[in-house]
Amino acid sequence: MEKGPAERSFFRTVWSAGGGWEHLFLLLPGIWVLYAIAVVAWLVSSFQSFDLVIRFLTVVVSIVLLIDAWITPILSARVLRAIALAESSPPDSNTIVLARYLESFGRNGRWIRGNRLSLGVLFVIFIWSLVSIRFTELTGIEDGAIFFAAYVPFLVLLLLVYERELRRLSRRAAAQGFALHPTSRGFLTRHWYDK
Repeated sequence: MEKGPAERSFFRTVWSAGGGWEHLFLLLPGIWVLYAIAVVAWLVSSFQSFDLVIRFLTVVVSIVLLIDAWITPILSARVLRAIALAESSPPDSNTIVLARYLESFGRNGRWIRGNRLSLGVLFVIFIWSLVSIRFTELTGIEDGAIFFAAYVPFLVLLLLVYERELRRLSRRAAAQGFALHPTSRGFLTRHWYDK
């Protein structure tokens, strides 16, 4: 499926305005998809059980719920300003306000704590994907429901921790005079730049 003009524009904007950190996180979804395809191909070609494939795919697909962990490191101040310029955002837009707040940190306008948290979250999901493949060997338990009973609460915990950090960032920004407009949903990064 071909990307639309808006998606190509976003990719180009991030690539031209961002540095190595932003490039890495921009490419990670593609790397994740290639990893998933390679592992599923290996599982199918080695005649692994269907339950094992389902466990692995559940972990791989569930990372979509953690979209903020992919997007947050991409949205550095430089990238946000480039997006604002490309979209002719008004000076009080979330894009500009957040860019100014991130610039107040120094560090090239990056939220280092959030970026480290993103790396940690994505690494943990990667480890769970490996555990999903070797779950029976590691635990001696053949019942796939036990895996899901352990994984789903852990995923919810990751979501809550990341959401809490995003809310803390928003509160600190407001306390320093960088008030972001109210969002219609809890996941902040989906509303940090204006369409």
